[in-house]
Amino acid sequence: MKKATIAAIAALCLLLLITAAVSCTEKGGKTPEISPAATVRTGGSSEESSKEASEKSEAKNSEETGEAQPYVVTEKGIVYMKCTIGKVEGWQVKADVQLFGELILPGELLGKPVMRVASDAFKDQKAVTKIVLPDSVVQIGGGAFSGCKSLRELRLSPGVKKLTYRTVFECDALERLDLPEGLEELQQDAVVLCASLSAVSLPSTLKKMENNFAGCPVREYYISDLAAYCAISGRRDVYEGCRLFLDGEEVVDLVLPEAQYIRMEGAFAGFGIRSVSFPAGLKSIADNAFALTELESIALPEGLKQIGRYAFAYTKIAEVSFPSTLGYIGSGAFDRCPLAEVAFPPSLRTISDGAFAGTLLTEVYLPEGVQTVARNAFDTETLKVISLPASLEKFWPYEVAPALEKMIYRGSEKQLKEVSKKLRGDDGNDYDLISLENMPEYFVFESQEED
Repeated sequence: MKKATIAAIAALCLLLLITAAVSCTEKGGKTPEISPAATVRTGGSSEESSKEASEKSEAKNSEETGEAQPYVVTEKGIVYMKCTIGKVEGWQVKADVQLFGELILPGELLGKPVMRVASDAFKDQKAVTKIVLPDSVVQIGGGAFSGCKSLRELRLSPGVKKLTYRTVFECDALERLDLPEGLEELQQDAVVLCASLSAVSLPSTLKKMENNFAGCPVREYYISDLAAYCAISGRRDVYEGCRLFLDGEEVVDLVLPEAQYIRMEGAFAGFGIRSVSFPAGLKSIADNAFALTELESIALPEGLKQIGRYAFAYTKIAEVSFPSTLGYIGSGAFDRCPLAEVAFPPSLRTISDGAFAGTLLTEVYLPEGVQTVARNAFDTETLKVISLPASLEKFWPYEVAPALEKMIYRGSEKQLKEVSKKLRGDDGNDYDLISLENMPEYFVFESQEED
């Protein structure tokens, strides 16, 4: 009797199990599979147990169950997370484990585009040698490729408009970086401290570049549009021994296109440029624009109004022709140039600190109209005589140049006193320093010279 009861209970349990299995099958309760598009091909084995694939698929199912799809993990440990850019839904990518070899990311996953590389996405992936982004990527977060010590090739998407802080940082094996057409901005320190990076290609779409390539031995710059290059705003670090290539040919004799400004600081600094032809409409030359070049003489165009700081410093310029429109010469503009003679135009109003320091000038005549001559503007060992106009509103008569023998002032004593009232010390206080009582021995009035 007891045995019969046990047998009946067992049969009932078996019947219930069979019924449950049939019911589950009828409801379509099958496990979804990861789309093949989710797979990123990398070096090494990509085998994965069916159990692991099933667990991942259950976490990602949205198409068949309608559940939220927070992320997708490929077989090589890359996480895809939902993101929205504008009104477009897609994925952003970030590595989840240590990777190696080549990473070629897909453009689409489960019917949606891969649009963003997350901040620090591949940070410290020291064994990755190549990364290729699909054209669908439009954003790259800061630090995305920092610390990729073995990275030799990086292909960025043309849809990316800007690179942010340390996007490419300490990629010590990277020797050349081709920035894609479409890129508009390199924010400060976007590409820095890459020990082997010696060549960079800049796109014609680039509009702004701030303090990049510090700690990188970049000596070759490749461009395809000279006018676009001249229009870039920002700053390029200055190094000697650099080379500029336009459409594959090194630029030695530079013919600038029609433009009103050379905007980028250090735009042509350090390049092996021996001559330059300036356009007639040029109004301003940026700081450091031609410093450390091979220039020996220049004829600046009519219409030019301003020369930036150190614009032609440390060059071989021995002859310069200033236009009648020039109003401002920046600090150190011709520092250490072998200039022996200069004719200043009547339009000139300001000569800044150290503008002609270290030159070979022996005599300087400043025309009427000049209003400001900064300290050390002519701090050179060769200067013997300087003639100052009555129009001066600010100048410093002391320690002008170590060998100075005569400073001739073409104004009156009354005008000199007016100039004195406008002088201000470093602490903001007024000082009555310019007076007959405390003028240096080499100072004389022009009228005294005539007598």
